[in-house]
Amino acid sequence: MRAILVLVLMVFGSVAYAEPNLDRQLFNKVQDGDFIAVQVFVEDAQQRFEAGDLSADDMRDLFIVLSGSHPKTTAFVKAWLNQDTGNHYARIARAWSLWNSAIAMSSSRNGWAYEAAHDMRDEATQHARFAHAAASDLIPASDAVIIMYYFNKDVGDPVSALNHVMDSHPNWGTLQRAFDFVGRYGMEAIEAFCQEYAARISDEGATVCLMYGQAIHGEVRNIDPGDWEGYTPDNPEMVTYRLLNLINNFGYDTVTEPQLTWMENAFLTTEPDLHDLVNLDQWARTFENRFGMFLKRRNTVNKLRHAHLDRALTFLEMDPLNLRLLDMVEAVQFELPWITVFNDDGSAVTRRVATGETPAEKAARLEAQAEQARAFSIRRLYAAPFSDSFWHTYTNVHIGADVLRYFEFEDAQINSIVFADDPVLRLDLYLLFKTRQLQVYHDAQKEGARSEVIQAAASVDPATDILCPFVRAERLRTHICTQEAGRFPRCAEYVPLMEESYAIVVDMAKAAPQCDAVRDAEIDALWYTPIPLEEVLPPLD
Repeated sequence: MRAILVLVLMVFGSVAYAEPNLDRQLFNKVQDGDFIAVQVFVEDAQQRFEAGDLSADDMRDLFIVLSGSHPKTTAFVKAWLNQDTGNHYARIARAWSLWNSAIAMSSSRNGWAYEAAHDMRDEATQHARFAHAAASDLIPASDAVIIMYYFNKDVGDPVSALNHVMDSHPNWGTLQRAFDFVGRYGMEAIEAFCQEYAARISDEGATVCLMYGQAIHGEVRNIDPGDWEGYTPDNPEMVTYRLLNLINNFGYDTVTEPQLTWMENAFLTTEPDLHDLVNLDQWARTFENRFGMFLKRRNTVNKLRHAHLDRALTFLEMDPLNLRLLDMVEAVQFELPWITVFNDDGSAVTRRVATGETPAEKAARLEAQAEQARAFSIRRLYAAPFSDSFWHTYTNVHIGADVLRYFEFEDAQINSIVFADDPVLRLDLYLLFKTRQLQVYHDAQKEGARSEVIQAAASVDPATDILCPFVRAERLRTHICTQEAGRFPRCAEYVPLMEESYAIVVDMAKAAPQCDAVRDAEIDALWYTPIPLEEVLPPLD
């Protein structure tokens, strides 16, 4: 778990306190599509940075905007680069845009996602190499050399990039990103690294550096940086790394009540930038797993997400396909907070906080929640189109309990099978869905059927739309479980699939002459092919 926490922090995070509204000013210019205004803005920002008027994190925040997932931002950066391929600002913006997209793409583990992410990272490193060679003082470019080096060593020399920045514009973000080069060699190497570089940043730099090293690579457990002589509770970086250290290096049997209370308060009162916010969310989940049940500290994630909802919504406006932000916002925006009550016997009861909302208010909230789920399911697929679970969720939230839509979304379900880590599971769900479709179709033929059921089934051909697709999926499942049963444990499991109804579909499918071609086809001819995203999903707003 420590490695996961560290990766997110090193790639994205450093406690940043940017000049107010710089990022919003730049975002608005990008949305207006004004290439000249954006060019002038970033050039001016770079000059102010070199003069000492802006910080390294100010520059990072600007390029977080330029590498965000807003469709207009992505299109703008691509067009900016196409019209001026030698522009190092456009190059590094495109590099980070591709790199971030590759991270989202990698949320799926299949070959489709791997190939797409690999190609994005490869192009990103090419842009980063050009940008750093052209402008070694551009902080996002030196960051890219340090971070992307492990993917492609041709991106540049990270040690040279580190030394140049720490000589000319020393800052904690650069040092933090380079930490992995020494962290693996233990605390002795970390101490030398911190003494060499961190003292250049500030009087507290070496202490901050050692706190970070202890948090992610510490060899001695149960050390609280809050007890260190140099610890300053008003220093936001020290607060962040004390929190990370307590989570990483303490257990439920060694952490104290005051430490737990301090951690819970830190989660809620910290004022994070975008990437620190998603770090906090991940750390809160680790906190709950490590301390929650054993020490009666529950709902930390829920509390954090409610506390930082406005901040997350602001970030999401500029980065609307950010998978982590989507999860954070969807979990709480239209949900009531949770509260856990512990009984004397140690058992726990978790329930939603009563708010006194009227039935009409509750109905409106739930409808807004359902609409958000539909919209966010589309966003997730634009971010990670090779995710079987995202295609499955998209289908479910759009159908919901609406029988009128029960015969839609065939293409989405096919994609969930094509991209599946476990195709047997997805085929089972598809077969179950076809069984349910046949039930709805038969219900529509009955006397006294509801008008909406009749309407839903009006244009359905039971053989073409239900039975033959059922035969095809059932043949594929049988083939997979015959040839590769060892890879998919579900093959050996008893899956009832609504037994009686399932048996009826099987019998009808066997008797349908329209399905002879599917029954007789070579198995290789039955494999599904992916359906392009733009043919299935509506365009993003």
